[in-house]
Amino acid sequence: MPPTYRERLRLEGVTLAGCGMLGSLVLLVAASESRADPMNTVVQLVGVALLLAWLGPRSVRRAVAAAEPLFSPNVGSGEPTPLWQLPVVVVGLAVLAGELAGWDAGLRVTLGCVLVGLTQFVFLEPMVAVRERSNRCRYFRVKGSRILRGTRLGYVVDKSALRRVRDHGPDAPSDAADDQDVAEVAPAGGGGEDAGEAQEGDRTSGSDEPGVGSAGATEVAGDREAGAGEEPDGLGER
Repeated sequence: MPPTYRERLRLEGVTLAGCGMLGSLVLLVAASESRADPMNTVVQLVGVALLLAWLGPRSVRRAVAAAEPLFSPNVGSGEPTPLWQLPVVVVGLAVLAGELAGWDAGLRVTLGCVLVGLTQFVFLEPMVAVRERSNRCRYFRVKGSRILRGTRLGYVVDKSALRRVRDHGPDAPSDAADDQDVAEVAPAGGGGEDAGEAQEGDRTSGSDEPGVGSAGATEVAGDREAGAGEEPDGLGER
């Protein structure tokens, strides 16, 4: 099974953020010029973060809405980006910016890569996870995806999710761990029923107590009658 779109966002985002962080540390230690004009660096990074906060969710919503159905086993490769390309991209962009505009610009590039990677696996991957749970499917990247044209997605119906809906209703858990929780809750519910039956039995036993009390009262009454029957003999003796 090829990697899903969620897996790609998570893995590639972590890798890109790690490469950007490592490149930033190298520039800060090796090039004193990278530490020049820190306020300009902060302002530009804030602008990049705001742009990502707008474009990232927007691109995911559009890609999910335009996803086309796929049928196993013709899912394709998932179009993953080779991980070795990510550090090459980070280093290439940082060196290009450093040579053209100074190493402080190179630092902004590496820190920008950190922001892009964090956006992918901290914000976008959970968004896709929510859509997969609500739509009961899995998304895969398909051919035709481009940086400027956006990501093209296809989806495969999650049969296991449909089985959970059929067995447990529309609020069924979305993974095996939740299924295990449901299985563990059932005995607990059964125990509650047993406890209810036990309480009902106690109430039934309690309802028998008046009968027992009546029997006791009958015995006492019999003893009193017996005593009353013996009194005349006692009076006769006196």
